[in-house]
Amino acid sequence: ALSFGAAGLGVVELVGGNGAALDLMSNIGSGGGALVVAGAKFSVAFPVVYHYLGGVRHLIWDNSPEMLTNLGVEKTSYILVGSSLAISGLAMFV
Repeated sequence: ALSFGAAGLGVVELVGGNGAALDLMSNIGSGGGALVVAGAKFSVAFPVVYHYLGGVRHLIWDNSPEMLTNLGVEKTSYILVGSSLAISGLAMFV
């Protein structure tokens, strides 16, 4: 989803000329309504937070391989998704 959004902004900039993507994002931010703005923020925040926390999880596993068990992977996967949803949800209001 994030790739499609970035590609879409690229197309808007190519077709609309210099500054068209900036104008589009400004219009969405100022007159798009709170629901649209919150959804856009969540759409950007969730993949970033999810992959960042997933990277931290892998660093922990690299330094503590005894934590890498089937049960541990399943448990940390639920924690990863839940914490990513919670942090991204909070980021919508920033």
